[in-house]
Formats: sequence, structure tokens, C-alpha cells
Amino acid sequence: MKVKGVRKLHTITGHRDSVYTVQQGKNAHDVFSAGGDGMVVHWDMRAPETGGLVAKLPNSVFAVHYLPNEDKILASQNFEGIHLLDYVNKKEEKSLQLTRSYIFDVQSLGNRAYVAGGYVPVHDVAAHMYTINHIAFSPNGKHFVTCSMDKSIKVWDNAGFTLLKVIDKARHAGHGTSVNKLVWTSFNNQLVSASDDRTLSVWEIIF
Repeated sequence: MKVKGVRKLHTITGHRDSVYTVQQGKNAHDVFSAGGDGMVVHWDMRAPETGGLVAKLPNSVFAVHYLPNEDKILASQNFEGIHLLDYVNKKEEKSLQLTRSYIFDVQSLGNRAYVAGGYVPVHDVAAHMYTINHIAFSPNGKHFVTCSMDKSIKVWDNAGFTLLKVIDKARHAGHGTSVNKLVWTSFNNQLVSASDDRTLSVWEIIF
């Protein structure tokens, strides 16, 4: 299946430093972002112009993860471990220092949290010119997107690892610096990207 087009829907501003991560929340329209300014921000994709500050942490935040069983957010912070955040009441409930190094990702399964600072390759594809920062799957699992330090987002067919579309500044008014994180939401199938340029972009991928 070919990608018929890509349309940029929104550019979301508010972060004061690079945006490193973006994560879908409880509802299809809920998205959380965080970055080098230490801010964890809650956005409503129905009205993305205004975000709500959940927490201001003292160092860079590289990953946020929604805990569905708790209806809370885990934020992994540079040098300071992980933080459990109540996004509804905008307060930190707990924190745990795990390492003095960087934490690049945090995920959960059941009542366990998994914290990572690296990756294990499972399939080799010549995808980008520079480091691949993140991979995200479409809600139906048929496609995935990658983003990179080369400033681009690429749309792939999941079955055959076939490149379908390149989203960059020249072709689609994309990001001008490293693209750090992606979330392919179930809200109107919209894709959200986070970048070093301090913005989030919202994309419509048309198949």
C-alpha cells in the first residue's frame, strides 16, 4: 500500500529546549511531551494550542511512559532516575535514583517497569544517514515510522520493511534539527513528532 500524501496539521510550541520524547496517554487525544528543559507537558490533540505543565524536573527528561493501571506518568530523567507523576493533580508522587547515567527509555508490563539506556537490533535496514532515535508503530500494526538525527521521519511497511514516504523540511515543512521521538496515536491516526527545534509537529499520513 502506497502513502498517498502527508499533511502537517499543527506545530506545537512551548518547550524551551529540545523535545526528546512524546507519549500517548489514557485517551486517544492525550499526549505527553518532555525534553531538555525538564518540563513534562500534557497536550490535548483536540485543542493542541495550549498545553498543561505536569511537572518541572531539574534535568533533561529523555522518556515518559503512561501507566494504564495507575493512570499516572513515569518520567526518566538525566542523572536522577525515574519519577512517578500524577498528571491530573500535577504533582510528583515518588522518585527512585537508579543510575548516575542517562536513561533513554522506560516501558512497563503489568506491575514491572523496564528502564533502558541502549538497544538490541532485531532487523538490519539501511534506514537513515545518522542515528535512529525512535521507532513507532501505527495503531493497526501495518506500518511503522522511524526518526533520526538526519532530521527526517520515514514511513515503512511493516510486512516487507519497504520505505513508503520520507518526511523532511524540504518536502513537508518538517523539522530542521534532530527528530527525537514519535507517537502514532489512535486519535484520527495522527502522528506526533518531537524535535531538537523545541517543537512538536502533528502529521496526517494518508494511505
